[in-house]
Amino acid sequence: MTKTRLSRRELKSEILKSLHNPDFFAALRDLRNLPLASTINALLGTLLHPEPEIRWFGITACGILIGDLAKIDLESARSNIRRQLWNLTEESGGCATGAPELIGEALTNDENLALEFSPSFISHIMPEGNYLDFVPLQSGVVWGIGRLAGKYPELLKSAVHYLIPLLESEEATIRGLSAYAIGLIQPDFNNSKIKTITEDESRIKVFLNMKLTEISIRNLCGKSFQNLHI
Repeated sequence: MTKTRLSRRELKSEILKSLHNPDFFAALRDLRNLPLASTINALLGTLLHPEPEIRWFGITACGILIGDLAKIDLESARSNIRRQLWNLTEESGGCATGAPELIGEALTNDENLALEFSPSFISHIMPEGNYLDFVPLQSGVVWGIGRLAGKYPELLKSAVHYLIPLLESEEATIRGLSAYAIGLIQPDFNNSKIKTITEDESRIKVFLNMKLTEISIRNLCGKSFQNLHI
């Protein structure tokens, strides 16, 4: 399909059809043939999709398309990131489900966005910053930091100090993703808490290598973790 004017309903239908394609990269090609700004806006609706796989494909596609947008209209891409950061504030009064993951994905897909917004993003695990203690959002931020760390670890050095306390979280997902992120940001990091995590057999669900996967923390953060890409 070539880029053309579609009604909102038609656009939503095309997007959902694409996201149900198990071949994500084929789906992405289809999405890139739709009007860019309208497709980004429509994809935001998939952050609340009841099917986890569709939700994650939507987050990934939307983040990639925001990265595409940044290459041709950086200010518009910035506005998208600011909107998601605003959703994470109490003042917004909106639903922030999926916002941290989307921010992490979008920043990963454009260096200018990463340079500008990574400090604000990290602030959401800082007690003196914009700390989020709601577990699903905190988990999303830590996932996003790990996603971003896979490409721009040098921008996230300051995050390690704030990830360390999260290694003792009661939530296994937060423990595992925090250790994963630290391993990417500072591979030579040596701490007794990390050693404990690498022996943790708790199983978590994580979007990994483009699939929602159940994996033990030990395997996520073990010696081969560099080959596992969230």
